[in-house]
Parts: sequence; structure tokens; C-alpha cells
Amino acid sequence: MANLAITRVKADFVGALVGSLCSLIVPASMWMIAVALVGTLLLCYVFSLDAGIRSSLVATINVILYQGQHL
Repeated sequence: MANLAITRVKADFVGALVGSLCSLIVPASMWMIAVALVGTLLLCYVFSLDAGIRSSLVATINVILYQGQHL
């Protein structure tokens, strides 16, 4: 159980990082969100964070939409 929690924390960090980087490069749009989600998926597979992919994708979208409103 603790291993799953650690995996989700790592996956959330990956999602937040990708979302932050993408929102700094390009303003929020559907294409940028799609690219960010694909990048998040790829990084989660590279780091073997399969159990936390859903929460990572949610973190990516949350960061992009929040920063898009407050820039």
C-alpha cells in the first residue's frame, strides 16, 4: 500500500512538472494540453509509474488550467 502511494506521488510530480513546463512555453490551448498529456504518458512509462498515470494526467490538466487563468 505504501509503495502505491509513493508511486502516485512520483507520478503527480511528473504531471505537475510537464504541465508547468508546457504552460510556460505556450499559452493554454487544446493542442498544448494534448501534447502535455502525451508527454506525461511517455514520462510515466519511462519511469515505470503505470499505477499513477491517471492522477498524473489530472495533475497535468490542473496545473495547465490554473496557470492559464493566472498568467
